[in-house]
Amino acid sequence: MKLNRNGALFWSLFLMIATGLLSCTKKDKAVSDSIVLKVNNSTLSTKQFAELLAYQLRDLSAVTVKDPNHIITAKNKVVNDYIMQIITRDWAKQNEVQIQKDGEDGWENEVLKLKSNYPDELAFRQSLNQVGLAQSEWEARVRFSVLQKKVMSKLNEQMEKPTEKDLKDYYKNRRDEFRTPPQAKLKQIVVSTEADAKRILQELRGRRSIEDLAKKFSISPEGELGGDLGWVEKGTAKVFDTAFTMKVGRLSHIIKSPFGYHIYKVIARKQGQRQPFAEVKDEIYRRLLSNREQAIHSAWLEEQIRKTRVFKNESLINQLIVETRGE
Repeated sequence: MKLNRNGALFWSLFLMIATGLLSCTKKDKAVSDSIVLKVNNSTLSTKQFAELLAYQLRDLSAVTVKDPNHIITAKNKVVNDYIMQIITRDWAKQNEVQIQKDGEDGWENEVLKLKSNYPDELAFRQSLNQVGLAQSEWEARVRFSVLQKKVMSKLNEQMEKPTEKDLKDYYKNRRDEFRTPPQAKLKQIVVSTEADAKRILQELRGRRSIEDLAKKFSISPEGELGGDLGWVEKGTAKVFDTAFTMKVGRLSHIIKSPFGYHIYKVIARKQGQRQPFAEVKDEIYRRLLSNREQAIHSAWLEEQIRKTRVFKNESLINQLIVETRGE
């Protein structure tokens, strides 16, 4: 099996046994059809596993893919994803959770939404070809994604929605999390060389206007606005850390960053303030909702894994190796 990657490399996955490469067609087919993974009543052949492994490795370079640790990680992901897929499908079948092809919530509508991200049909098909994925397989992945969302929605029906008391208790116990960071209002000049920065700093200390010099010399976008950066929150960028220890009206020293050499002036400062409950109420609701959804999903998954029968042919999985070949 080969997967075209950016028109430059082919991933070739094959099996090795103790005596070397399999060369006999019958033996090849027997190994290819062997069950490498069985979850409840669903099975995955060696060939299918290899195809899923190739898809997992699609974005790795030829050098990276030779690292055994990356291969082990990719194999484990194939195993875990397949187990999760079968658990979800089996539970959905047992609990009569079905997805429709048509309609607003249908999987076909989701297909159309995803395809609309491409300029045309040709670009979409080229994208699939680059990762070695047939359209039918891609659509199967979309259908499973829709089914997964529906299963999660079904599970969430048993969840109690956060009450007003829950929201207030959360806020009371975590008030320090709801603070606006300190802010500094800055005007800055950014230039390309340290020599230019030293010259400009000297002119600023000689009472030249930072606004005029920013318009004339600054290479940053706000230079046209006289260097006005507006309010900058503490922690936004390391280059501005000094601003929160300076007095209002003072000039910074020359500070180097990947964008050039900065000189800025602190125009004003605001201390961090605790946000009122009304202002963060919606955010707290979303947090609690997300936490409860995760708890329900984790409990459900733990229960399903306990009930799931899994057979894994470690020997065959370990023998599956990756080879890279140039065109």
